[in-house]
Amino acid sequence: ANVHGVWSGDQELYYFQNVNTTHVHHNVALGGRTTAFAFWSGHGGTSHGNIIEKNMALSMHGRDGFAARGIYLGSPAEVDSCSANVIRYNIVSDSDVGIVPINCWVDTLEPNRIYNNTMVGNGVNFLYRTGARFWEVQNNLSYNPAPTESEPRAAHVVHESNDQLFVASNNLFFPDGPERFIFAGTPGSFDDWIVATAQEQDSMVSDPVLTETSAGVYEPLAGSAVIDAGFDLGQESDFHDRAIRGVPDIGAVEYHAPPTSPAGLRVLFPITLASSPTLVWDEVATDIDGHTIQVSGYHLRYGTTMGGPYTEEVTSLAPDAYQGVDLEGLQPDVDYYFIVVAVYDDIES
Repeated sequence: ANVHGVWSGDQELYYFQNVNTTHVHHNVALGGRTTAFAFWSGHGGTSHGNIIEKNMALSMHGRDGFAARGIYLGSPAEVDSCSANVIRYNIVSDSDVGIVPINCWVDTLEPNRIYNNTMVGNGVNFLYRTGARFWEVQNNLSYNPAPTESEPRAAHVVHESNDQLFVASNNLFFPDGPERFIFAGTPGSFDDWIVATAQEQDSMVSDPVLTETSAGVYEPLAGSAVIDAGFDLGQESDFHDRAIRGVPDIGAVEYHAPPTSPAGLRVLFPITLASSPTLVWDEVATDIDGHTIQVSGYHLRYGTTMGGPYTEEVTSLAPDAYQGVDLEGLQPDVDYYFIVVAVYDDIES
């Protein structure tokens, strides 16, 4: 099942009870008051092998003492009823609670996995309910600014019980503080959390250097500590469906450096006035994680003022457009100024 939707309301966006191998992806939950994506198993049923990926929940706030949650997965009592579920490349921001795993702790089953998610500014970014054991939690980004009146906790992780049987590594948290990590009711810092759980190998506290590119979507900038800091789990594409090459980043959005700017722009004039001049430039190849990648195309912009504005635009030029673009419709005795930008994965040079 491939489920799509944009939603805002008082009920769960998607509530799946006792379903298996369901793929929930590319949904947006905005302003809901309960849970955006809930997978629940019990009463003799199971929840195995589901994938929840590349979804976003924004501004989820409950009422009457009920906390709204981005993603909730597990079982209220039947600990062997959920396994091999994957929560990856999702973003939850400005909500009561980000991701909530509960129970599912039979070690003979394939573990559930939570990786490469981005949690920003939630009351609690990750809430491990009682019995949340045998979960593998890796490559997640937890950014929680200073507490506010509406979100007094602003915790990275709350683990309700003293269960220690889970795997956590390559996660990034920022900022640290004496009450940002709560284990079995005891608040502490990142160092306290490591002592309590004996986990978080290759995890860190560091400013992720994020920018909000659109509402609720946070992406790393150049120099971010998340770049190439993840654990390789065979990831293929990120929140934006952009290809992942080399070492994966931490978080839902992979950093892609802008491609190299085109150089060598020059105009080839025709022999006869019946033909248009042609703009050519040097081919652009860009380096991404040690791979030389041909750009996906170019955009041409031009106008009659040096430095812009460039009032005319020709977009979606092919990767081989550098070999020549005919400049049709230009007026004689007018100065024109041209720029060409290379494009890779919708990122411009």
